[in-house]
Amino acid sequence: MDRGSAGVRRARRPGGPLGVNRAGRRPVALVDDRRYEGLTPGQALDLIPAEYRHPLLALADSVAVASTELPLLVVDLRGERGRCVRVVAAELWGIENNLSGANMDFEEFAGAVGDDGVFRGF
Repeated sequence: MDRGSAGVRRARRPGGPLGVNRAGRRPVALVDDRRYEGLTPGQALDLIPAEYRHPLLALADSVAVASTELPLLVVDLRGERGRCVRVVAAELWGIENNLSGANMDFEEFAGAVGDDGVFRGF
């Protein structure tokens, strides 16, 4: 297991930013397969089956795993398919919950990024 994979796994532990959310479920499913390493968001989109119904895809790319904040690359799958925003792992649950429940749009999160292009919450 490499450093990036280990970091994502730690984040998924109970109490971690990608652990069980307030609704008692995990907001993300982890796919740890080196065949997908280095994929661009466009290439990843091409692999998603038509019946996939989740509102987003979160990629733990080289930028994400290089930071202790784990700023995941989140890809919009509904509104403007393929639009991306970086989101610290600790805030992924909020985006997933609000997009899944249609409470907010992807644009609201993309418009609330910091000067460095990373969403850290409202």
